Amino acid sequence: MQPLLEELCITVNDIDPALFATSSSGKRKYITDPIVHAYEPFLQQYDPAAREAAGVFYTPTEIVAHIIDGIEDLLVDSLGRQDGLLDEHATFLDPATGTGTFLLGLASAGAEAARVAGFSVDQMVKEVMTKRASAFELFPGPYTVAHQRLEAALKGFGATLTDRLPTYLADTLAAPESGTLGGSGFGLAGVEIKKERQKADEVKTAQDILVIFGNPPYERIRQSISGASSRSRHPPSSTSRTRHRSTSAPT
Repeated sequence: MQPLLEELCITVNDIDPALFATSSSGKRKYITDPIVHAYEPFLQQYDPAAREAAGVFYTPTEIVAHIIDGIEDLLVDSLGRQDGLLDEHATFLDPATGTGTFLLGLASAGAEAARVAGFSVDQMVKEVMTKRASAFELFPGPYTVAHQRLEAALKGFGATLTDRLPTYLADTLAAPESGTLGGSGFGLAGVEIKKERQKADEVKTAQDILVIFGNPPYERIRQSISGASSRSRHPPSSTSRTRHRSTSAPT
């Protein structure tokens, strides 16, 4: 194992850090993350069928920023929430978060809005991302990457985490059933998995969600309704909704 680790360290150290420099253009930009850029190409080579089935396709930050801007416009112009993303009643759900790109976009947009409004950036970003933004991801790989990226981003904004992020390993389309689950047979890991499902079910059944956004596997949703099971991603969109009405942001 030691020779393998040494070879890996040599390979990583040979990468030019300039490739991951922070972009200075665009107010919604965040630090380029080598982890997410490695994940999709790796899966494409390692298991392309799983990549296609899981819908693992990176959404460009420009598209994310456009959708987040559209959400803010809808909150202000259509729903009358003048504080936009910072409105205390604006709650968000990314139902298929992948590696967390849309959540990072929300954090960056929230930080910029807080700066413009003269609010404490670290406190506002922490409130939005830990109290008002939830997310689900079906697959452990991107779920793990999402947590790493989000925690690093929050640290970059000066926010200190005191609890775990509300991003859960769960199937958005599955009916809430954590209360009926028995033992998993996985020991302590099974206990944590069940807790994860319980938290996700609380979001599904007890939490008011105003904005649903992201880039979910639309084909999986369509075919799930018709009884099929294959999955693929289509171009992203966003939806801002109240209980019985919905409006879609242009993409």
